[in-house]
Amino acid sequence: MNQSKSIYGWAMLLYLFVFTNVSIANAQERTIKGVVKEQSGETLPGVAVENISSQKTTLTDVNGNFSIAVSNGDELKISYLGFVSQTVKIGASTNNLTVELTADT
Repeated sequence: MNQSKSIYGWAMLLYLFVFTNVSIANAQERTIKGVVKEQSGETLPGVAVENISSQKTTLTDVNGNFSIAVSNGDELKISYLGFVSQTVKIGASTNNLTVELTADT
């Protein structure tokens, strides 16, 4: 009886280890940084940067910088009043973004 409990316990641990690691590998959430500028090169403060997948949003600081948690395949929507919004897809090698917004005419 003790031996079957021991085998069952090890099997459960193995099961949890395998499936926990699979879900963690798929998520791979990380923080990326970026800056938002207008066409002239001036940085834009207060720009909304939304991770559409997780529905997390942040704003750029006074220097146009932001950081936000993402996973591979997520999409960021960058929007600012008076400018055309942009959507950027996050890839495995995306770590730093520079986004240039165009004035909405």
